[in-house]
Amino acid sequence: MTAILWLLALLAALCPAATAEQTGDIYVLTTNGSAVLTDETGGVLVRPGEYAEIGRLGGSGLYAARPLSGGGLGVIRADGTAVTAFEYSALEYDGGRIVFTRDGRCGVMDTSGSALIEPLYTRLISAGESGWLALKSDPLDDTPDSLWRVTPDGAEQPTGVKLSYGPLAFSDGLAEAVDMTGRWGYLDAEGGWAVEPRFSWCGPFRDGAACAAEGDGMGLVGRSGAWIVPPVYVRLERGAPQMPLIGFEEGAVSLVSPQDGAVIARFAGAGADAGYTGALIRVSAGGRLCLVDGQGAVVREAEEGVVGLQERGGCVIEQRSFSEERPYGFIGADGARHGDWQELSFAGSYRDRMYFIFSEYETVRSEYAGQGLVFYDEVLGTRRYGLVNDEGDVMSAGFISLRRTGRALLTAETENWIGLIRPDGTVIMSLEKAE
Repeated sequence: MTAILWLLALLAALCPAATAEQTGDIYVLTTNGSAVLTDETGGVLVRPGEYAEIGRLGGSGLYAARPLSGGGLGVIRADGTAVTAFEYSALEYDGGRIVFTRDGRCGVMDTSGSALIEPLYTRLISAGESGWLALKSDPLDDTPDSLWRVTPDGAEQPTGVKLSYGPLAFSDGLAEAVDMTGRWGYLDAEGGWAVEPRFSWCGPFRDGAACAAEGDGMGLVGRSGAWIVPPVYVRLERGAPQMPLIGFEEGAVSLVSPQDGAVIARFAGAGADAGYTGALIRVSAGGRLCLVDGQGAVVREAEEGVVGLQERGGCVIEQRSFSEERPYGFIGADGARHGDWQELSFAGSYRDRMYFIFSEYETVRSEYAGQGLVFYDEVLGTRRYGLVNDEGDVMSAGFISLRRTGRALLTAETENWIGLIRPDGTVIMSLEKAE
């Protein structure tokens, strides 16, 4: 493989020290097939040239990594030193323990790399302090799977339960699973049925409730399995805890109270649809498109020609017809409409300002004769990204890659370097790249 020369360039940040929100944030940069680990101050913890990929192992302070030279995954510290051999196909943090897969079998190690549970199982699901629920047979074939409980000290206990599918992950102390008749229910941490299998489908619990289906209808159940919202909807979606449920019917959508199933608002009409977007709900029905709040009150009505609305940080991203070359813009903090871009997404906030990632590229116009359909196809290799604030001011542009990380900073790449930047475009650090 051609050697890659790297020159580390730490650029001084023209900004205050990291806030409490940023403290401890660590970022992964990847370029030319090599992964780099850096902190929010721009300090490089793991230099390029060692690992092909690095991924965070929950809140353990450890990382799963694959060497650049090849091989399996291993556990490393934030400084790049190895905790284990690189021989695993999967690693997952489990609150003080790491579940690993090696040669198709699952086991458990502690954060020092010492084995707690030998790799004897085809499936191993954490049940918290109670240990794990486990399978020994192939969970993907058509034969029944006996469920075992594995205690924290590694002792096996048969549960007497046989499954055709599952168990899935625990949430609120219960895990979805399917019995031998194809019915769904919930297992407890001991491997017994906490809610007997009677559903045609059921989902994970959150805040003491879960979506479940009975027959052709979907509703919301509590931990006892009793219906909070009866199964009268074709589909039911959940948003943030303070938001109502969205119940989908034939030709209508309803906002539904998650406490008692009361209908807060109902929107009927052809093409009825709805979805969560930021702090609001996007609703379309009968040719009408709008954003509504949790009480069903209309906050913004789409203007003619607008086919998509998203609320982000108090701003509204608008998408016009797909047949336009630059269909995206947004209504900013100043109430004005800004921009005409090919694509637009939320970048994050910094110092009480909201920022967006836009992309621009060259296009080739295509028209389908006789159908009146026009498309603008992207010319490969011409896409560039930039940042714009909530009043329409372009902060920086010309990036070949720009991505949110879910934390304080974004990863950015140009033809010459890859690094970290703030949502306002301030460069925190960069690694210059050269062949």
